[in-house]
Amino acid sequence: MPSSTSRTSVVINTRCRTKRRLGAGFGATLGGSRRQWFALCVVSLVFGLAVVCPAEPPTGQPGTKPVVGYLRANLDSAVLNNASIRNFVFKNVTHIVYIRILDPNSDGSLAVQNAGRIPNAVSVTHSQGRKILACVEDWTVQMSNVCANATKRATLVKALIQFCRQYGFDGIDIDWEYPASSDLANFGTLLKELRAAAPPEFLVSVATGWWSGVVPASAHPYVDWFFIMAYGPTAPQCTYDQAVSR
Repeated sequence: MPSSTSRTSVVINTRCRTKRRLGAGFGATLGGSRRQWFALCVVSLVFGLAVVCPAEPPTGQPGTKPVVGYLRANLDSAVLNNASIRNFVFKNVTHIVYIRILDPNSDGSLAVQNAGRIPNAVSVTHSQGRKILACVEDWTVQMSNVCANATKRATLVKALIQFCRQYGFDGIDIDWEYPASSDLANFGTLLKELRAAAPPEFLVSVATGWWSGVVPASAHPYVDWFFIMAYGPTAPQCTYDQAVSR
């Protein structure tokens, strides 16, 4: 089983109000030997792409800092079908998280959106030598109910892995907004079971709000990246230092 030292890293994902924030804080170290990478995010409403910007460009070689772009399936044409924009994006990111494609059902199965767009997104990303993660999203109580039930958790884990294999995704991003404190132990169990069932190279990331509960420390070894959402239209706008402190 991978250790938290070798597996887990943190990216702080924030809407920047001043340009001087771009690339700040990259390469900070927390918690003994565990290296935590921090970055800031620029959001483009035009292209539906949120890019985590590093202090230095990626080399595309193993072991380099990840630069992750969140790409909305329903807005992906402007990025994937425009050569100049596509080349610019993939020159500056190492991974894509593809959103607006998966929602959990009450029994742990998956509801798929924008299915017709998925093969092209995966194909284009891989043709550029980059990896792509499928994002499962929930703003309801579905994840809470699923995570609390062992049978439903097993169904969800199996469905996520089968979906990734079917379409060629390189991993899963979980965007649950937001687990309550009573959900955290069950969420940790889901992550443990997902990691156990997935192939070793499979990437697992979690998007979490700085103002919400956090994934239990016991589950950290099962997660590659935490994306800390340090912003929000209704939640408090936090500073960079506040986000790091979480």
